[in-house]
Amino acid sequence: MPSPGNVLWSIVSVVLLLAGVGALAWYMAFRGGEEEPAAAPLADPFAGLTLTQWMRAIVKYLGVVVALFVIPLVLIGFEAYHTSRMQAAATWTRRYRWPVIFFVGVAFWNLVGAGLFGFLINPPIALYCMQGLNTTPVHAHTALFGVYGLLSLGLVLVVARMLTAGRVWKEVWLGRSFWAMNLGLTLMVGLSLLSIGLMQAYASIETGLWYARSAEFLQQPMLETLRWLRIVGDTVFLIGVGLFAWFMAGLWFGWSFEAERVKDRRVVALPARSL
Repeated sequence: MPSPGNVLWSIVSVVLLLAGVGALAWYMAFRGGEEEPAAAPLADPFAGLTLTQWMRAIVKYLGVVVALFVIPLVLIGFEAYHTSRMQAAATWTRRYRWPVIFFVGVAFWNLVGAGLFGFLINPPIALYCMQGLNTTPVHAHTALFGVYGLLSLGLVLVVARMLTAGRVWKEVWLGRSFWAMNLGLTLMVGLSLLSIGLMQAYASIETGLWYARSAEFLQQPMLETLRWLRIVGDTVFLIGVGLFAWFMAGLWFGWSFEAERVKDRRVVALPARSL
């Protein structure tokens, strides 16, 4: 247990830190005068950079590490695929059909979102040209929801399946929600984020990163149209979220279960024993 002095010192340290940050922000916001704009360099300061031997070695090492990151993701995908094909081998595997399918989706987006799109933006040369462009949210969306989102939903379904082990699910809404969320994420990335990111990357390589992130470039009619096209993917994705919520609510209120079959049990009167 920490002593009272340690607890008090921790609280005072946090308060002093917040007070210092607030005072600095107040000073920068309300001080008089305006800062002189910095003059843009006439040439790229990194154009004449000469890489040393250890810098080249680190670049090669990081490239190999990032490339090898994709290999276990592919193996995980094969494992999940073969597990899904074994659903007819036992009764319990059929009951866990949709949790396994969600885990297959995790493996797919782990390969595409974390592997492919992550490798697209993480090498040093890519970071130099594409840092902070729309290629970054492409990786963020596909890796965050595609991997961790589907993983969390799959684990929720595992728990729900264990809590309702004796009931049969109506899986039609669950299947529609899975495909709607994945289709919405694909449309969100393909129609809007990735298209804008690739156009920004080309502009950054040809002109400069400052131009790819400028209002002059981003407010072009084509780019504004691509941004509005994201509504298509967002709408389909939200429909999938609503269907999943409807299915989970049905597990509580009862409409997500198949009707139980009652066997015909006839009562046969036995003859009375004679005394």
